[in-house]
Amino acid sequence: MKDENPRELHFTQWAPETDELFDVDPENVLSLRLAEIIAQETTGQTLETVDIGCGSGALGRLLGEMSPLLQIDGVDISTSLLALAEKALRGDGKPCYRELLEADLRKPVYFGANHYELLLGSGLFVPGLLGASDLVAMVQSVRARGRVIVGIDKSHFDNAAFKIVIQEAVWAETITEPTYTEVEMFETTSDRYGEKALIAQFSKVPTLNDL
Repeated sequence: MKDENPRELHFTQWAPETDELFDVDPENVLSLRLAEIIAQETTGQTLETVDIGCGSGALGRLLGEMSPLLQIDGVDISTSLLALAEKALRGDGKPCYRELLEADLRKPVYFGANHYELLLGSGLFVPGLLGASDLVAMVQSVRARGRVIVGIDKSHFDNAAFKIVIQEAVWAETITEPTYTEVEMFETTSDRYGEKALIAQFSKVPTLNDL
């Protein structure tokens, strides 16, 4: 039966390739590369975490095994993908996600302001989806000194002024100077092997109210 939920219809118009590129394609390894870095950076830590654009839960499934102490909430615009993410289970049978929220991340987000200790994202920052200003705006969901670790399609980074917008946020003392790790987005067997992503890491700078 056709889903008439207006948010679902909006999702299919806004991001028709998201399922194929970041939720179904088995040769896309960006979530795996991101999860490896997150696991290394958060070993033994129990952190309030949000997975933005969680989709069907690819990143949450990986972290459920690699970083099981993270308390992860997932956010996505698609109710059908969130329904799949809800079924994601860790090896011990517990859900990968503590809570799942429906939200259009192109608009101002009001959930969890200054709440999360860690913000993650593996499939949003690609051509046709979200840009640098959206990423900086999402920092409001993170606590002072909280961390952001996200994957960004390198062609999108180069062509959509990510470097400029992020540097302006650094100058405004909103975030710390980021580090970038370049990774392959696809397996060597994929026709798209050679497409790169940057995994960006930075923290939210405390304001006077936080001191």
